[in-house]
This record gives sequence, structure tokens and C-alpha cells, in this order.
Amino acid sequence: MGGGGLTMESLSVRLACGHIVIKDVSLRCERGHITGLIGPNGAGKSSLIKGVLGLLRVSGLLQLDGDNVTEFSSIQRAKKLAYVPQQSRVEGDLMVQQVVDQGRFVHRSPMVRPSRLDREITSRSLEAMGLKLDPMRRFRELSHGEQQRVLLARALATEATTILLDEPTASLDVRQALVLHRHLHSLKVRGYCVVVVLHDLNEVKQLADHVVLLHRGKVERAGTADEVITRQPIIDVYGVELVERGGIVFSLPET
Repeated sequence: MGGGGLTMESLSVRLACGHIVIKDVSLRCERGHITGLIGPNGAGKSSLIKGVLGLLRVSGLLQLDGDNVTEFSSIQRAKKLAYVPQQSRVEGDLMVQQVVDQGRFVHRSPMVRPSRLDREITSRSLEAMGLKLDPMRRFRELSHGEQQRVLLARALATEATTILLDEPTASLDVRQALVLHRHLHSLKVRGYCVVVVLHDLNEVKQLADHVVLLHRGKVERAGTADEVITRQPIIDVYGVELVERGGIVFSLPET
């Protein structure tokens, strides 16, 4: 495997205590695609993301656009891989502009005042997320959906073109989730490599081009949603029966 996107071959991820939580995983997350990581709690989804980001130790092959990620410095990795956590983790009483500007810290010291270019990229990142917010508005005053899009704008401000998201719709209502889906789709169309951890299988079917089902730290099955979310793998991994046509599908009205 090689070329554009994120490539893993026989990748293992270890916790600080040495326990292996991901073992010999091989998969490809392509540019211009959304890759959904699914599986029950404890399957290793978040650990895999953290290993790619360098927050946990990894062994095996990990490449981004053909380059060895494990040889990147922390700054190089932060410029190429951006992360959107499940929860905000924004400390202090920060304004929207300050939160998005954090994404520029990989290009300058946080002690240095933002340049004109920094301000332009911050503004464009907010616009790309469809956010017409007062940049001086306080982050904590926003709805969960607005907060999640601000965090995605912060990821875009790094200028990384590979975005990893950990359950970004977990606390969102249906409309907020669909708005976020639209923006992730727009990134895909622009050639980003998008990797997202999801729980809702209906959501996976709507959003992901490629689906990876993890179970006990290994890939149980990978392919399209129709190939992966089928009766036997769901029984084997989740221990529940899959009821076809039992899901509810939502869509936003055209604007």
C-alpha cells in the first residue's frame, strides 16, 4: 500500500503501562474519503487515533502520503494531522477567535501576537464551518453543535489536511449532527483525509465511504458500510441482531 492518505501496516499501539490495545492492524484511509471507525466500547477506536497522533506508543508501519509518520517531529506531526476531540477540553474563559487561533500555534509561538496571515486563516476556517459568530463571543456560551464546529475550525487552522475526529456527534442533536456531516463531506470533496470514530451505525451508513470494524484491538472487517454492517459481523462483535430497514434516516432540507 502507498500513495496519498494514511496507511497502517501491522500497526500496534501500547499504553504507557505496556499493555497492547491495538495489535497488527493494517488499513488505508484515503484522501477524498471519510473513513469511519466503529466497534463496541473498548475495541480500540480512540487508542488507534491516539497512536496515529503520537499520544500513545506505536510499532509497525505508519505512513502519511508515503512519509513515515513515526519519524516526524511533534511539530511536523501537528502540521499534518489535526485532532477534534469528543469533548471541548477548552480551558479558561476563551473567546471563539482565541480557540480557533490555537490551531496556529504549530506555526508560531502562542506568546507571539497573531500575524495578518494568522487572522486570515482563522477567519477562513470559521467561514468554512459556516459559522457567522462574533469572534469575541465566549466559547462556553455556544451550543454543543457550534462548539464542535469551532473545534473543527481550529483543526483546519493548523492547515493539516488529515483530520481525525473522536465521536464528534456524541452530544449533538439530529440537526446539529447533520450540519457537521455536511462540513465533513465538504472536506472530503476538497481532498482531505477524514477519519472519524462513530457509534451510531445509521450515522456510519450516511457518512462514511469506508468503514473499519474494530474488535478487541483488531480489524474484524473493513469495506463499504453495506459490506461491513451486515448481520454476522454485528452479531459477532456487538452480540446483537441486526434488523434490516430498522434504522431511521434523517436529512436536512435543501437551503
